[in-house]
Amino acid sequence: MPAPKRHTPLTETEAWNKVTAFCAYRERSRKEVVEKLYAYGLHKDTIEKLLKRLESEKYLQEERFAQSFVGGKFRLKNWGKRRIELELKARGIQEKDISNALGEIQEKDYLSTLKKLFEKKEKELLLKEPDQWKRRQKIAAFLIRKGYEHEKVFKIVGMDHED
Repeated sequence: MPAPKRHTPLTETEAWNKVTAFCAYRERSRKEVVEKLYAYGLHKDTIEKLLKRLESEKYLQEERFAQSFVGGKFRLKNWGKRRIELELKARGIQEKDISNALGEIQEKDYLSTLKKLFEKKEKELLLKEPDQWKRRQKIAAFLIRKGYEHEKVFKIVGMDHED
């Protein structure tokens, strides 16, 4: 049975203790923290005060969040830069923090990951789709959904139209 909803807002001290634990568990975006603080029933001025304190005490740093997010999504989920960028924008991360974090992905690692994904998907589809052109279209669509740039995908899949 779920815990009953709290009808009285948390005190500032209670909220501080909870939100610092929330931020210490893993990196958080400012947007996530704001949503959490509003869920505690706090007023806007208290939230702003807590956000300033979280930032000054280094519990909350958007640049660090972006770096952590990029590293995790690229290494663990093999997402491409485009998808990572869109996800970070949806989380309210500033363009310069996104750009800096994406810049930490080494191009050779990026292309190597793209190639491995291509090879794995091609092997997976080899028996299911005997037509090479259709198979390559499916692989290209898969890689684009993962967030890889069209030009890189078409080149690795062999669908680039350089004449």
